[in-house]
Amino acid sequence: MPESRPPIRRRALCAALPLLALLLPAGCAEQRQALLFENDVAREALACLHPRGVFESAGEVRSEGSESFVGTIVWHGEVLHQKYSSRVRVRREEGVAVVTLLDEDSVLPAVRRECRVPLGR
Repeated sequence: MPESRPPIRRRALCAALPLLALLLPAGCAEQRQALLFENDVAREALACLHPRGVFESAGEVRSEGSESFVGTIVWHGEVLHQKYSSRVRVRREEGVAVVTLLDEDSVLPAVRRECRVPLGR
């Protein structure tokens, strides 16, 4: 007598498709946020937080939703070239990224805890 239920693989795939559909936009959003952070926000934010810091790279980005993410700025000091990192939260508002310093390992404190970086220039 033939089995009336679909094979297990097909049922598993059908069950997984809705979950994949939810994950794809989240992954795309995180990718867009990482590009925004690297290309438009990280250097300007470092210049605001540590004007004498020398930008090295934009590190890991973790999405917190469509308009907010946490990113890491890797940089070094101008004089001693000691390597540091600053973790920031970025919230997109109309035409600006509001960057808030969360934590860092720098010896000297940041000159500001929050900066506004213009977007779309």
